[in-house]
Amino acid sequence: MKNYKGPGVNITVNAPTDVLSDDFIVIGSLFGFAITDAAEGDRVAITTSGLVETTVSATGGVAVGDVIYFDGIGLTTAADDGGEPAVANMRIGRSVTSAPAGVDALIELKLD
Repeated sequence: MKNYKGPGVNITVNAPTDVLSDDFIVIGSLFGFAITDAAEGDRVAITTSGLVETTVSATGGVAVGDVIYFDGIGLTTAADDGGEPAVANMRIGRSVTSAPAGVDALIELKLD
């Protein structure tokens, strides 16, 4: 197949802002974690699937299998912004580890 480019686990995009390795990057509905540092506009490799360690805002804790979302600022267990009308957060994956209640819970995240 001539048009096959690869499995798509890691892809290269233009950095929307200055990023450091392990920062998350959101471009439209594309979500991934930077593999290397990059300046805004430079090409940067990101991972869009697989298992990553990251922090999530979860005041009620995190259980294995909880869905993790991006709320426009950071990662959360909240499916929406809680407003009226509610605005849905971007689903990015599921937690494969648990964490106690706290503002910043360290988890392992299986990216969708």
